[in-house]
Amino acid sequence: MLNVGSTSHPTPGRAVLTHASDRWNLRFSLPWYSKNANEETLDLRIVTAGDGRVTLDSAFDYPNAERVVSTAEHDFVHHDPAVLANILLFILGDRILPPREGHAGSP
Repeated sequence: MLNVGSTSHPTPGRAVLTHASDRWNLRFSLPWYSKNANEETLDLRIVTAGDGRVTLDSAFDYPNAERVVSTAEHDFVHHDPAVLANILLFILGDRILPPREGHAGSP
């Protein structure tokens, strides 16, 4: 199995349930414009590395799988030359290429 994940954007990694005015709200991120230091600190705690939609931890949640990391956005991971090269190598049964510094496929 080959897992491909990205580290291009902070990605919602957990939700926050808030209660105000007799109403519950489920939030996956908090407003960046907030001037309240507690909300900003909380916002940083609910995002994690990912591609903006899928967290890196979720993408790599399969034990014993080969892993390829990209820095492309979610919809463009399959355009990353390093990802495409590694998919081809994986299909052919060859070793996965290590990421290179400064390359689109490096973490």
